[in-house]
Amino acid sequence: MKKTFIVIVIFLLNLAITNAQDSEKVEKAAFLNETINISGIYNGEIEKSKLLISNGLTFGRSLDSMYRIAGFKMTLVIKGRDLLEFQNSKSSELTSFMIEAIKVAPIDSKIFFEYIRCVDKNGTSYSVNATQFIIK
Repeated sequence: MKKTFIVIVIFLLNLAITNAQDSEKVEKAAFLNETINISGIYNGEIEKSKLLISNGLTFGRSLDSMYRIAGFKMTLVIKGRDLLEFQNSKSSELTSFMIEAIKVAPIDSKIFFEYIRCVDKNGTSYSVNATQFIIK
């Protein structure tokens, strides 16, 4: 009886260790060392009007034909207020919620675009450099 109990405990312990090791394995997405732009501006100051009429996040012309932006997170930092976080998990365009938040954001608010994902023509997914702007 004791031998059976010990065998079962050893088996369960081995199973727990194997599961813990498997859970630590994280599949790393490929990284594309490129930066997106909005209306041709890659970072720094950007006019609110350019943000609002933009086609969203894009690469330079040479990369736009090779990659499609498949999603991103936008964080809006307004001094003295809580962060506003938005996500588009389908495209490179600013969502209606993002546009509305930008419309009411005061000058000098910071806007971050991060967790940017793009896909190539073969369906391979890549992470892309984050970028930030200051609304003017």
